[in-house]
Amino acid sequence: MRSLVLISLLILSACRGAGVELPEDGERVGWEQAEALILAGEVEAVFQTHSLEVTLTLNNGAQVQTTEPSIDLVFRVAQECGTPCADILLVTE
Repeated sequence: MRSLVLISLLILSACRGAGVELPEDGERVGWEQAEALILAGEVEAVFQTHSLEVTLTLNNGAQVQTTEPSIDLVFRVAQECGTPCADILLVTE
């Protein structure tokens, strides 16, 4: 039983971010890709402006920009993400 739990944890940790292409530093991404990056646990900080511009700082240090469809949507996505996003720094102007 203990081995099964350990194997499951290893598989889950290897899957983190699986299927999500990491953009280059400074790249502009679509909202859908930004949302996928957050939900995959690839984001460490989010900065939102009142004009709906969002900057995501990824775990690898890259920063990418996007435009959210409505104000505070990026914060709702991070909340929906749950535990993998619990430590994301959330900032608004």
